Amino acid sequence: MPQSIPDTGLLQGFSLSDIEGLVKENPSLRGYLQGYLAELRLKERLLSCPGVSSVSKIPDSSSVKGDFYVEYLGNTLTVEAKSFRSHSAKYNPLSESWSASVQCKNPGTRLLNVAGRGLVQAVCVEEGRFDVLAVCTYPVTGQWSFLFCPEFFLPRAEKKPGYLQSSFTVDVLNTPGVYPDPVPVFDLALGNCVKSNAKIEYLISPYE
Repeated sequence: MPQSIPDTGLLQGFSLSDIEGLVKENPSLRGYLQGYLAELRLKERLLSCPGVSSVSKIPDSSSVKGDFYVEYLGNTLTVEAKSFRSHSAKYNPLSESWSASVQCKNPGTRLLNVAGRGLVQAVCVEEGRFDVLAVCTYPVTGQWSFLFCPEFFLPRAEKKPGYLQSSFTVDVLNTPGVYPDPVPVFDLALGNCVKSNAKIEYLISPYE
């Protein structure tokens, strides 16, 4: 007999196979579930960092952009969670690295006040709205691992001054400011260390 989920709420009486069946039959549900699972793993990762005293979810109704508040060494940082796009990974044999694309944008089109252009409809996020971007690698690696980057390292939209580029590619070894460890990124975001283009060692590759 299928194992029921031990819950007295919404999932009471349903089995794990029931949930797996729903995910298989509804691709959009898989996307939502994968996103929330990534947030769960990200919270665990952030809480494991030295210097982090608490991690709390930013309510969806909040005007603050981001998914988590992180208390780090007495400072509050906001972390925005995104994921690599499925099937976007590309291997570069010359650099022995790989890259994948990520979208960092608002969930829907909005009227943006762009300098020199007035009101423009777009999905771009205004720069400075969060401190750190966390990118989940699961869609391309099958592992719940993350890359972190300070917001000020993210590419800006060329035709929309003051806004971030909505889609860009991250090379896991060569993109400046990208680390698998959030601590140096927190320090960068707080201005506690010098910005560097130093390469990093990344342990998980979809090509291994």
